[in-house]
Amino acid sequence: MLAFSSNVNAEQSLEKVSLQLSWKYQFEFAGFIMAKEKGFYRSVGLDVDLIEYNENILLVDDVLSQKINYGVHNTNICLLYTSPSPRD
Repeated sequence: MLAFSSNVNAEQSLEKVSLQLSWKYQFEFAGFIMAKEKGFYRSVGLDVDLIEYNENILLVDDVLSQKINYGVHNTNICLLYTSPSPRD
């Protein structure tokens, strides 16, 4: 059995966090979506903004430039993160 307890009361401000998804809302992101809907993020002090895929968004660039906090991507993100960037 999995149980969550709320360590955050209603008066405390929530930390805004953005999470860029690598595709449209569908089954592979059900865990993120359900956690938000059930209030699990809120119960630990987070106000999570799930951002659906948009072909005009460069997920890796947006995370590295801190435009968004987190991104769901494939393992290539590790290579991109550790490689010298041609933009530098």
